[in-house]
Amino acid sequence: MQPHGLNQSTRLPSRPVRLRGLDPDTVADWLDQLTPHLSADETLPFLANVHIRLAGGRILAFATDRYTGAIATLPGTSTNETARFTIPGNFARRAITTLRTNFSDSETDQPVSVDLTITDRVFGLTVHTTRQVYHETERDGWGYYDQDDTRRLAARIDPDAETLNLPRVAAEALAAPPHDGTIHINTELLARFLGYGIVVPFNPATGHVLSGPENLLAHYAVHNTGRVLVLTRPDYLGFIAACRKDTTPAHTPTASLAATRTAWRDTLAAIA
Repeated sequence: MQPHGLNQSTRLPSRPVRLRGLDPDTVADWLDQLTPHLSADETLPFLANVHIRLAGGRILAFATDRYTGAIATLPGTSTNETARFTIPGNFARRAITTLRTNFSDSETDQPVSVDLTITDRVFGLTVHTTRQVYHETERDGWGYYDQDDTRRLAARIDPDAETLNLPRVAAEALAAPPHDGTIHINTELLARFLGYGIVVPFNPATGHVLSGPENLLAHYAVHNTGRVLVLTRPDYLGFIAACRKDTTPAHTPTASLAATRTAWRDTLAAIA
């Protein structure tokens, strides 16, 4: 997916936007859906940044590295403000870590709510936490009490940064007629949309990977344009660009697979 011709200038909000009492996991999930699609190329900041857009009453975030991309709506929020700007991808990752600090250790701060503030200068998160402190009192002896605290994270909004009109790319893809033919997808890129916990059935007796009963993309509505797959579910849209079919001739092994297994067994037995 090429960003050429889709760059836009930053549009700062005309007045501060403040959303209070948001669920920390919801905000973390919102940003976490985007981080797999961030580019590692810091020379192209608009591909290494998370793009934030306030429009149509919604707060959206999106990211792309040209090959895949995602657009996510922050659920349960609305604003009448209009703006577009970027925040560093590393800030988004740090925010996710802070919002998800939730361990069984009673001495660890537990995020309980988060406030989001957007001004013409900063994108800020105020994370309200609580900690159970074990202490002794004269009346009740040893026990716990809750100690409240806050953590603040902020990213400066660069008024001169370029933003990317990824919603336009997605809208054009959704408007394209469906393609009935086969397209080829890089499985490493496809894994960005599947998350953790994928189980591939395997028969160790035969060494065969079995076809699973579950469609890996069953949680998405899939639109195939022939050039890109668009994957949608509530509050989320993703896309993955098709790749060319590999025309390299398949390598023909000089020995059977059984022979290589036997050779490795003998080799390892000699050195183990």
